[in-house]
Amino acid sequence: MSVHQTRDHFLEKYCAIVDNPQVGADLTSVYWRPGNWAMFLDLVQQLTGKPLVADAWVAKLKVPTDDLLAKEKQEYEAAVKAGPKSEPGSEFDLGMRVRLVHGDEEISDSQTDGGFQQACAKFKTWVRQHYLEGKQQ
Repeated sequence: MSVHQTRDHFLEKYCAIVDNPQVGADLTSVYWRPGNWAMFLDLVQQLTGKPLVADAWVAKLKVPTDDLLAKEKQEYEAAVKAGPKSEPGSEFDLGMRVRLVHGDEEISDSQTDGGFQQACAKFKTWVRQHYLEGKQQ
């Protein structure tokens, strides 16, 4: 229920959620930064301005499946048409360190491997070697 209420709040406040830095800032400051010391229901009310209620969730459940699929297809096609916010393959700063691990094995690390793209390339090579070697790719 809280996911739907939070989503509706952001759509009403910002008109868009995907690739919107304000959404991340709001989630960080209200939902994530307090950690476990805050009551969950209080966090929802602080962010959305309303106590947690089922309204947004029930509204979603009431939408006929064909209508929902048509709306989501339209939103998807609009996003594809708009294209990515950054050039595919370009290096970008996530503002964080990303470590890709398998059990105790560290496969790659954006901090020591030269950035996120290089860490992903190293991980891709590892996956191919361990899971796809000798299989049709």
